[in-house]
Amino acid sequence: MTSLLALAGCSTNPPAPVAADDVIGDYDNACLPEAAIMAQALRRNGIKARVLIISGDGWSHAVTAYQYPPGEGRIWCWDSDEQSVPVSARWTSSEILAGAWMRACHRPDRIIRARFE
Repeated sequence: MTSLLALAGCSTNPPAPVAADDVIGDYDNACLPEAAIMAQALRRNGIKARVLIISGDGWSHAVTAYQYPPGEGRIWCWDSDEQSVPVSARWTSSEILAGAWMRACHRPDRIIRARFE
């Protein structure tokens, strides 16, 4: 399994529109299960959500991409460190969405691969 490393450096924004489970943010390198938990919580509340896995040279990170408010198409990406960050991207393209999240967080790292889980 690919090692999952958390990215740091984004500014904190308002929280996602659902409460995160108590375990989120408590463990190092737990971005994939945290993203999956958040995506499930959002979907249970009628919000379109998916897990986005981003990989670069020597790093990998998972975030939750979601559309909020429902029906308006505004896209956000969430991870336990940075909370919710608005992005300008197409919902259907993992590469474009990953690049938009990286730009929103001011991350200069080069993306090698991005995919929806």
